[in-house]
Formats: sequence, structure tokens, C-alpha cells
Amino acid sequence: MNLFEASFIHRKTKTFVEERLYERQAGAAPDEWKLIKVNEPLDDTINQWSLSNQLTLVSVSAPGIDSRWLDKEMTKKSVLIAITVIYEGCNN
Repeated sequence: MNLFEASFIHRKTKTFVEERLYERQAGAAPDEWKLIKVNEPLDDTINQWSLSNQLTLVSVSAPGIDSRWLDKEMTKKSVLIAITVIYEGCNN
């Protein structure tokens, strides 16, 4: 192993996704959405993962957001929020 290989820092990426489900009563105002389900929040998931694996986050992307209607009446929707991190650490 030469000096360059010994000092080279390997970086990797990982994407995390949070799903949220919202509901609105038929006939309600357009902004009257009620959160009915969310998996573990992204902040908690990413912090727990990086701490338990002793990793350093180098960069975090802007969130990507996608929403889909879950019924024809448009009273339920799913919102996916995704964040990609670049990290380095002892588990590379």
C-alpha cells in the first residue's frame, strides 16, 4: 500500500425515505389535511444510523418530495420525502 492509498478517504452515499399519509374529509377546504401516519422521521433515522455506525456526514441533499393520491375522491394521499447523504467513516 502506498502513501496515497493509505490516506485516501472513501466516501459513499445512502438514501433515506420517509412516508407520510394524509387524509382530508370530503368537501373540506384544500388546506385541511390531517396527518394520519408517518414512519420514523428522517432526522431521527439518519442520526441513529450515523451514530450507531460511527460515520461522519459530509453532505446532505435537498429533500426530494413526491405525492400520490390514494383514492379517486382525492381525500387520501401519500407523500414520500427522500434525502441522500454522502458519508465517510470506519465502516467504509
